[in-house]
Amino acid sequence: MTRIVWLASTLLSGISGAQPNQPPQTTLPPPPRESSAPGAVAARVLLVAAHPDDEDTGLIAWLARGRSVETAYLSLTRGDGGQNLIGNELGEALGVIRTQELLAARRIDGAHQFFTRAYDFGFSKSSAETFTHWPREELLGDVVKVVRAFRPDIIVALFAESGGHGQHQVSAILAREAYDVASDTVRFPVRTFGRPWTPLKFYRTARFAPAAATLTATAVKNHNDGSNPPR
Repeated sequence: MTRIVWLASTLLSGISGAQPNQPPQTTLPPPPRESSAPGAVAARVLLVAAHPDDEDTGLIAWLARGRSVETAYLSLTRGDGGQNLIGNELGEALGVIRTQELLAARRIDGAHQFFTRAYDFGFSKSSAETFTHWPREELLGDVVKVVRAFRPDIIVALFAESGGHGQHQVSAILAREAYDVASDTVRFPVRTFGRPWTPLKFYRTARFAPAAATLTATAVKNHNDGSNPPR
């Protein structure tokens, strides 16, 4: 967690089976960008991952509450394919529960919550296998629509494009592709996907794949309390 806080502070100092009839969703509109809170950072950060339990709650809370950064989490799925150790709900019923858990978390940390149409069909071994279940272009369009609606300055993928769960890999692939093409109004027309947007930075967290990190931050001592803030 400390390493991610260093990364987040460093990147901010310079300024994340388909159901085709369900569009990307958010429960809260983006608030005004201005903030008068002490230490507030005038930026928006979008974190992208595959499942509800992939969220980095520490990073989200630190950004949204600690630095007053407009923060959002995009979960490609609602966690329909996960396990349930405390109840009988599975599949879509479990997805409903996990959706509500995310919304409750956002009410606590003050961030926004987005989803795509992707259905969690269970574990997959690769991105190639995952894309046999998920329509790549449609899901990329969903992510582009979220990027254009929320208009983040920074996109953070919580996973790398290779290794581990195939759905995790796809979340990183689509996050990077959306970063690259969110301004392309030929491929993604304004009428359908909203006004174009060009994020300034793309990062991956080092939480799950340290070797894939795109930034290494160095800590220095704080003159007031001796702690190690980011530099």
